[in-house]
Amino acid sequence: TNDNPTYLGEGKHPYVVSAYNRFVLTWVSSNGVKVGNIRLTSFPYYIYVTTISDSNANHPIIADDGSSSNSGKYVLVWTSGTSPNYEIKYAILTKNAPNEAPSVDSTETLSAYGNQIAHGLACYDSDNFMIVYKDESVTHTGSDLLAYVKLEDNEQTDTIQLYYLPEQASEYKQLLLSLFNNAGTGDTIKVAVAYFIEPNVGEEGSLSKALVDAKSRGANVYVIMDDTESNQDV
Repeated sequence: TNDNPTYLGEGKHPYVVSAYNRFVLTWVSSNGVKVGNIRLTSFPYYIYVTTISDSNANHPIIADDGSSSNSGKYVLVWTSGTSPNYEIKYAILTKNAPNEAPSVDSTETLSAYGNQIAHGLACYDSDNFMIVYKDESVTHTGSDLLAYVKLEDNEQTDTIQLYYLPEQASEYKQLLLSLFNNAGTGDTIKVAVAYFIEPNVGEEGSLSKALVDAKSRGANVYVIMDDTESNQDV
C-alpha cells in the first residue's frame, strides 16, 4: 500500500489485469472486495486501493475498458453470498490516476434465477460488457452455463444459444451465414478466431464469401485471427 508496497495484508482470490500505464489488482479480504491501481513509473511499485464492502465476497474478476484516460472505467464482478444462495454482483469504477485509488461509481446485483457463480468477464466499455456465470441451483440437474450481457441504451438479451461442436457444426454455420447475409450498411460484424479454415474459401455458401459480400453491401467487417500458415489463404 502507500507506505508498504510489498505486503497487502490478509486476502484471497487475487486477479490482475494490465491497463494503460498501470496494473490493476483485485482480491477479497475479510471486509470486502479490494481494487487497486499499481503505479509503474518507478520501483518499488505502489498500490492505491479502494474497498467495496461485502463480507461474503469471492472470486472477483476485473476488466478494463481500454481507455488511456484517467476518467476511463473498470468493470468488476464477483460472487457474493453462501451456497445455495450465491448471487452475482458487479460494479463500475472510475480508473483515476495510477497513483490514486479507483473510485466506485455504482454497484448492482445481477437479477437472475438460481445459485449463481461468476466465471468470466469481457468488457468493451462500461455500457457494453458480458458476465459469464454458472447456475448451480439445487433445483437443476448439474450446472447450466449462462451469461448476462449489458448493452448500450439499456438493451438486453433474453437468451443466448449454445452450440456443441462439432456435433452441431452445420446448424452453427447456417446461423452465421444468416447473420452475415443479412448485414448491410450501418451494421458491424466482428470475428475473432484462432483458425479460419474452409474447404471452399470464397465460394458460394462459404463464410469467407459471406463476409466479403457483407462488406461490399456497406457493413463494417473486422476479422482477427492467428498469423499462421493455415490462415494465409483466407
